[in-house]
Amino acid sequence: MTSRITNERGMALAVALFAMVVIGAMVAGSFFAGQLEQQSGHNTFYSSQASEAAEAGISDAIGTLKPATLLALAAGGPASDLGTVSLGTRVDASRQISRLTSSLFLIRSQGYRRNAAGTPLATRSSGTLVRLVTPNLQVKGGLTALGQVSVTGNAHVSGFDSTPPAWLVSPAVECPPEADKGGVVYNGTLSQGGSSTIRGSPASQLDPTLNAENILGGTTFEQLKALRTLT
Repeated sequence: MTSRITNERGMALAVALFAMVVIGAMVAGSFFAGQLEQQSGHNTFYSSQASEAAEAGISDAIGTLKPATLLALAAGGPASDLGTVSLGTRVDASRQISRLTSSLFLIRSQGYRRNAAGTPLATRSSGTLVRLVTPNLQVKGGLTALGQVSVTGNAHVSGFDSTPPAWLVSPAVECPPEADKGGVVYNGTLSQGGSSTIRGSPASQLDPTLNAENILGGTTFEQLKALRTLT
């Protein structure tokens, strides 16, 4: 003879607890996945900010560096610090420049996206090669011309070195001093009329060797034209 168990008290509590554990695990998993996706989005955003900061650091360096600063660097020597440029809240870039050859330079920029404490959240590096091309122009006089030269009217020609007043206004244009030259250097004839003035050391100079090939000194017109950056 078998007996049937009819007492099932307590099963509802066990099922409820099991359901709560399952639901809790599902909620925790969804929360973790959402948090992970959010953090991944933040990291991507921070990386983009750091990358843009590095590129902006290079652009700023190229736009502010002067040829005299580049020429003062020693070829093959240690990198020179260009300082840090701030590009916004908690975004900045530190730059360095190295002279590789007589005319080739390497600019490196390290971009940072920082937190409120200044700790980097993302870092990106960028670099670019810059070539300094300096035409070899030899200033022969205040006015250097071929053929028949006529200075008339109120024209004023001077071969004396001077700094234009506009260049003294901040930011001042740095220009090394130049030795005084002849006022007019020519290979043909020179005539002067009206109230024009010619000044220099000497005021005028006839140079029979002057021609279209050497009028610019060590650089021809075609070579100078090839260096243009604007059309």
